[in-house]
Amino acid sequence: RKDSQSMWLFPNTGVPSQSKSLIDEISKHSPIKMTTSDYGSFSDPCAKVRLTCSQWMQKEECSVEIQTEKLSRLAHDILQRKKENPTWIQWDEEKWHYTGAGYNGSERRRKERVALYILTLDAINFCFWPTKDTASKDINPLEYEHLAMSLKHMAEADHDSAEATESNTCESFYAFSPENLSNLNPESLNMALQPHLKEMYLDNIEKRAQLLAEVGEGLKKSFNGSAMDFIEAANQDACVLVELILQNFPGFRDIVPSKDGFPAVFFLKRAQIFVGDINAALNLNLKNMDQLTTFADYRVPQILRHFDILKYQPHLETFVDEGKEIAVGCTDELSIRAATVAAVENLVEHLNDRSKGEQPFTAVTVDWYLWQVGEKMHQDGLLKPFHKVRTQFY
Repeated sequence: RKDSQSMWLFPNTGVPSQSKSLIDEISKHSPIKMTTSDYGSFSDPCAKVRLTCSQWMQKEECSVEIQTEKLSRLAHDILQRKKENPTWIQWDEEKWHYTGAGYNGSERRRKERVALYILTLDAINFCFWPTKDTASKDINPLEYEHLAMSLKHMAEADHDSAEATESNTCESFYAFSPENLSNLNPESLNMALQPHLKEMYLDNIEKRAQLLAEVGEGLKKSFNGSAMDFIEAANQDACVLVELILQNFPGFRDIVPSKDGFPAVFFLKRAQIFVGDINAALNLNLKNMDQLTTFADYRVPQILRHFDILKYQPHLETFVDEGKEIAVGCTDELSIRAATVAAVENLVEHLNDRSKGEQPFTAVTVDWYLWQVGEKMHQDGLLKPFHKVRTQFY
C-alpha cells in the first residue's frame, strides 16, 4: 500500500481509490475487456495509457508519489486563470506553428499542408533539453519553439508556387510532401534545417531523419500520399486516430515492453499530442478528445513537482536536481511518467468537480496550461531541474 496521504487502495481490490471513476470510465468507453493478454495490440490506446500507468503506480518499486492533498493550490490557479480569461488557454498562443495563412492554393491543400507540417513536427518532437556539443563543449540552446518555427519557415517558403488543382495531395515540391519525407537522410535533413536554426543544431539527426522517412512511406503506402486521408480514416474519433498512428508509424509507439512479469506500460506522448495539435490547428472538433491523457514529457512533471503534487524518493530527487541523466526505460523514468499521467487525471477530476455546469476540463487543455506556464517559469529560473532522458519519445 502506498502512503495514505498520496495513494490508497480500495479494500481487497488493489485499485487506486482516486482512480475509481477512471476505471469506470475505461469500462464504459472500451469495446474490449482490458486484460494483460491484450497489451500487445493498439486498440483502445488512451484507455491503456490510463490503466497501465495506474497499475505502475501500485508497484513497490515506484519511486514517485502523488500527493493529492496538494492539488487544490494548482487547481485554484487554473480556475482563476479561466475566470479572468474565458479563452484561458490557446494551442498556438505564441504563434510558433504553421497554419497555412497566406497560402494561395485551395482550402483542401492548405489543410493538407498543415497536417503534414504537424505530422512532421510531432514525429521529431523529442529531447529539446539543451545538450553540450561534444566537439565544441558549447551549450546548444535549441528548444521546441526553435524547431516549430524553423519548420514553419520551410512550409511557408513556397506559398507563391501553389498549384490550382483540387488534388487531395499537396504539391510534390512542398518541403513536407510524403515523397520528400520518405527520401530524407541525415545529411539532407540537416541541410534543410540549418539555414533556419542558424547557430543551433538538431541532436540525434539520424533517428529524426529515420522517423520522418517512416512517416512519408506510411502515408504513401496506406493513405494515397495524403495526411488528410489518414486523418479522415479515423472517422472524427480522436482515439481511433491515435490507434491509426500506432498502426502505421512505428516510431510513435511510446510503449515500454513487458518485463519480469509486469505488463507493458503505455504513454503515447507524441501520438496523442499529434491528435491534440491537429484537432486545434484545423478545428476538427474530434469526438472523444476527453479520452486523451496528458502528454507525459519532462516539463509537466517539473511543474507538478514545483506544486508538491509529485514527490520523488530521495535518491531520485538528488539525481534530478544534480542534472544527471536517467537511463531510458528504468524504474525511475517510468515512475515519473506514470505519476504525471495519474496526477493530471486527478487534477482534471478535481477541476471538473469544482466547476460544475461549465465546459469540462480535459487532460489536453490542462496539459497545454501546465506546459506553457512551466516553460515560462523554467525560463525565469523559478523551477527545480527537470529529469533528463535521451529518448525518441519526449
